[in-house]
Amino acid sequence: MEIEDLKNMLNDICNLGCGGLQGNTTPGVSQDVVLYQSIPNPTKGSATIGYLINIPFTSAAINISATNGSVVKEFKISQAGKGSIVFDAAQNGSGTYRYSLSIDGRLYDTKTLVITK
Repeated sequence: MEIEDLKNMLNDICNLGCGGLQGNTTPGVSQDVVLYQSIPNPTKGSATIGYLINIPFTSAAINISATNGSVVKEFKISQAGKGSIVFDAAQNGSGTYRYSLSIDGRLYDTKTLVITK
């Protein structure tokens, strides 16, 4: 499973701008909504989380949650397209956090962010 996670992480990084490796998409997976792996991960300071939303929507958000499920921070997204948010991880303790992209009440993807001190 670790190799597959590494492949997915590399694909996410490349989708954010690794020009020489573009075109590495997973067959059968829609590219209408994508939540990218945070960069850097792990982090001591801030982390950039990219997203792509190519569907019409009324409300969208990226929520960062602690392992107990409590929401640490919510970032509302107001426009479709490719974008990113910056999470100031320094404001939170060391540990593993999860971030999720929800659009119009539907959960599209969840990924992991590790904060080290």
